[in-house]
Amino acid sequence: MRNRIGLLIVAIIVVGLLAVGGTVGSMALTHSGFMGNGYGNGMMNGQQYHRNMMGGYQQNPARQGTTVTGVTHMNMQNFAYQMANIQVRVGTTVTWTNQDSVPHSVTFKNGMKDSSLLYQGQSFSYTFNTPGTYQYYCTVHPNMVATVTVVS
Repeated sequence: MRNRIGLLIVAIIVVGLLAVGGTVGSMALTHSGFMGNGYGNGMMNGQQYHRNMMGGYQQNPARQGTTVTGVTHMNMQNFAYQMANIQVRVGTTVTWTNQDSVPHSVTFKNGMKDSSLLYQGQSFSYTFNTPGTYQYYCTVHPNMVATVTVVS
């Protein structure tokens, strides 16, 4: 009986937070650890894409339209690549650094070498030796997407 009452109280709190706060309420639950962080703990028990189901952490679409030239360092912060479209010359090494408290990755859609999971403060570098457009995303947060355009 106690378990049912406890579960009922938790369900009422969850519904209340979602009703009042929408994404804010769901973010409060995910960051509190109650819903889990997507790595096998919490109520969501290893479902790493739960943030997308709740509608949180989508990258700013306006940021995706602007191309920045000559960038060699990219931060992952606030669940986004801080510059979604960059352009570099052949031979340029770009370094990504995770500034968030949760892991992110740099995973290229064309199957090139990826970063694996980067935890807060960790970096990954890649030298672009061939012209082209390289799209990448975070395996943990698939709404984090960006592009590197390499020119001669």
